[in-house]
Amino acid sequence: MLPGISDANVDRIAAVGSYYVASAAFLLTIAALLVTAVGLYFAVRQTSLLKQLEVEQKRFENALDLFRIISGVKDTYPAGGAATFLQLAAIQALSNFPEYKDVMEVMRNWYATAPEVLERESFVKAFDRTIRIVSSSAKSSSKV
Repeated sequence: MLPGISDANVDRIAAVGSYYVASAAFLLTIAALLVTAVGLYFAVRQTSLLKQLEVEQKRFENALDLFRIISGVKDTYPAGGAATFLQLAAIQALSNFPEYKDVMEVMRNWYATAPEVLERESFVKAFDRTIRIVSSSAKSSSKV
């Protein structure tokens, strides 16, 4: 074997070297697993944030469509008696969007003072009912 080193010492040196190599491999495996876990965590977190942003954007688009229907924007405003019914249904649907309560109050006040609007009282009552629903749901969710 090696000059000046006995076979027993060579075996010990090999065993110690093998131990340190195995320990280093184990530590590198643990480090690789930690890096993978952290990477997966950030990927899942990023995906979750993007999904939440998409949901908020879709909620905004839905609320905006309802406001367009109520205000009579021409691309969403059907003609005739169905228009009033659609507008009243859109006002009721706004109860799912409590974050726009201030906008609902502004629209309610506008309808209350606009003499040229047909079915003005129906719109004001519908807005009052929706604002009351939104206010009561906000109070009950704040108690939870």
